[in-house]
Amino acid sequence: MPRSTVHAAASSIARTLRKSVGRAGGLYEPERLHTVRVAAKKLRYALEVERELTRSRATARITRLKRLQDALGEMHDYEVLLGHVRDVQADVAGRDLRLSAELDKLVRTLEEQCRSGHATFLRQRQALVDLCEASMASATASLAGRAP
Repeated sequence: MPRSTVHAAASSIARTLRKSVGRAGGLYEPERLHTVRVAAKKLRYALEVERELTRSRATARITRLKRLQDALGEMHDYEVLLGHVRDVQADVAGRDLRLSAELDKLVRTLEEQCRSGHATFLRQRQALVDLCEASMASATASLAGRAP
């Protein structure tokens, strides 16, 4: 695969991730955060290929993207589990008060985990945008034949 193709792909994916971060906004929207996670994973893979082909020093960016992916993946897992718990809650509503109370506690705990993860994402959002900008600048410099 030509280096120019890898640089162009990394730049395009970084631009997509930056847009996804902007669309995620300040409100907790699980699907938009999942879109950020998928875009971050794609950029991480592109940077890994770029690093292998060009001996770039993108290791810090790759590590940061991996951590973000993991955190967003955990939030997504909580959301999926939350959906299942709510389904069970609906099935037992009114029939088993003790189980309903325990499920309510579990729902609150899962919702708190999601809110906490989202707050962390919001604190890191600008750093992620900066990472995208740096990736695009590096790719542009490489495509122009300059050292990034």
